[in-house]
Amino acid sequence: MGSNRRSMIDNRPADGKQVDTLYAKACDGEKLSPWPFPKPVRNDEMKPALLVVDVQNGWMNMSQGLRASVDRHMGAMNDAITIFRKRGAPIVLSHHSYDEKGMVAGTPAFEYLPEVRIESTDTMVIKRYMNAFNKTDLEAILREKGCDTVIIAGLSALHCVLSTYLGAYDRDLTPYLVRNGVAGPDEDSVSTVERICDTLSLRAITQMLDG
Repeated sequence: MGSNRRSMIDNRPADGKQVDTLYAKACDGEKLSPWPFPKPVRNDEMKPALLVVDVQNGWMNMSQGLRASVDRHMGAMNDAITIFRKRGAPIVLSHHSYDEKGMVAGTPAFEYLPEVRIESTDTMVIKRYMNAFNKTDLEAILREKGCDTVIIAGLSALHCVLSTYLGAYDRDLTPYLVRNGVAGPDEDSVSTVERICDTLSLRAITQMLDG
């Protein structure tokens, strides 16, 4: 964490110990939102993009728990996609390239699950790190589309989703999660990340896009 970030607890720079404390409290069921930084004060309308993270075939073969969680949360993921698509709002898909597991472009493992309502017109970003902003064109794509807010769905909750959520702050973007639209290896990880991060219901997302 950068030392210039301010803790939501006591206005001192957030260090590792404070971050660990926030995480522990979230795991104990305490709602900490946002984590660990306050949202900027906004007087203008937000311009969001939907970022769907790594809902790829290859991950499904690695964890039965993740497969079950994806099935549980697929409805909210697809509903968010539909909301953005009907309004012509940007949809970006991240694909994780993982050579060791055979998840490389052009293979079935690399592709999204067929039940995800993606289209060829959606923008694709290929990443190699948990944070989808790290060494990719994601920030430039969002800026080009005039977006200052990123709403995240996909997987996995405490790994790529959380890392990307926090990475958005370093790019001066405002991040949210789609409520019930994030999957993990177990539902504890999903509930934990939703306590750590700010979430938006599908209704709230619709209202944001409709102004």
